[in-house]
Amino acid sequence: MRVPKSLLQKSLASYFAPCELSEDACEDLIAGLIWTSMRGIHSHGVNLAPHYLKEVQSGRINVNPKYSFEALGPNVYCFDADNTFGMVACREACK
Repeated sequence: MRVPKSLLQKSLASYFAPCELSEDACEDLIAGLIWTSMRGIHSHGVNLAPHYLKEVQSGRINVNPKYSFEALGPNVYCFDADNTFGMVACREACK
């Protein structure tokens, strides 16, 4: 079934609304899920939405993470994403 991207974005935003993610985090998560599904990587795409919602509800995924960077060397850093979504952490680390 084909679903317009804009409709999928709105539907996922409504689906994840109970998680109380920040607007930026929600946009990053949704963009990541859609991006992977559009490229045929369905195991890491929109199909994960129910799993992610359960993980947030169980407390396993932190929706209000406290990010930190630690210098491990002159050109090496460790980014601690405090158990948030991997897609959200990745985009945050790249900022």
